[in-house]
This record gives sequence, C-alpha cells and structure tokens, in this order.
Amino acid sequence: MTRTGIADPSEYLGIYKSIDDVPDMYSLSRLSVGYSDQDLWAEFIESRSHLSEATIKYTYGRLERLWKPFCEKRGINPAFPDPDDVEDFFAQQLAERSIQTVYDSRFVPLFKFFEWLLHHTEYPHRYNPVVMAAVSGEAGFRLWEKRLEECGVEK
Repeated sequence: MTRTGIADPSEYLGIYKSIDDVPDMYSLSRLSVGYSDQDLWAEFIESRSHLSEATIKYTYGRLERLWKPFCEKRGINPAFPDPDDVEDFFAQQLAERSIQTVYDSRFVPLFKFFEWLLHHTEYPHRYNPVVMAAVSGEAGFRLWEKRLEECGVEK
C-alpha cells in the first residue's frame, strides 16, 4: 500500500524554505544564547516516557552520544544547529554506517527532536534544521528519500 504525503522536503517546511529565508532574529544560532544552561534534549527525552527503555537507550541514547560531542567540537548548542551542521553530521555518519542505521538511529530521532521543539511554544524554534538539511544537502536528501520509502510515500 502506498500513501500520499509530502515528498518534497521544501514543501514540508513552513514559510522558511532555506536558511537564507530565515530572518536573523529567528536564526537558531542567534536564539541559542538564552538556552546555554538548559538541556533541551533531556526535556525532550522526558516527553518520550511512552517509549520502551530499550528505545530510549539504544535509539535516542545513541544519537545523544554522537550528536552532542559533534556539536561540542563545533562550538554549537545541540538544540540550535544550522542546517549545514546537520548535513555534515549526516554525511559523516553515512560515511561510517549504512543508510538504514543512520536513518533509524540518527535521522529519525533528530527529526523528531526538532519537530517537538517546533510544536512547543516555550521554545523559539521556527524551522526544523533536519528538513532544511534535506532541502540543501546531499546526505540530508538521501535520508529524506529513505524516510519516504520507510513511510510508503510515493515520490
């Protein structure tokens, strides 16, 4: 069974279709200043209490152990990356792992994290950098296509 859905990642995005469309005042790198002492990832994980302990540990925990050090090396807050940071992370992961592994344990949890931030008004996020990476980057787009395949969406 095929499903209909949004095949083009730029159609999935809201008003901002690329990082160049985002006004400076809404840039995640600029907005991160007020959140340096808050672990938004931990808050997100608390909201996942409906998931099994194994899923939290092996999917979300694995991403956290990879994503946070990656961001630390770049001097960025893990909750406020640019799409280029996300693209570079995915490209690095795809160079080391299969697309299925990167999709399941990197793309999906990171995508869900930023979707969660978008839908909680207490956070300033106005766009999902994972989706923007799918629009502007090769690795991000490959993972977006994998998402379509996994969800049974026709291109």
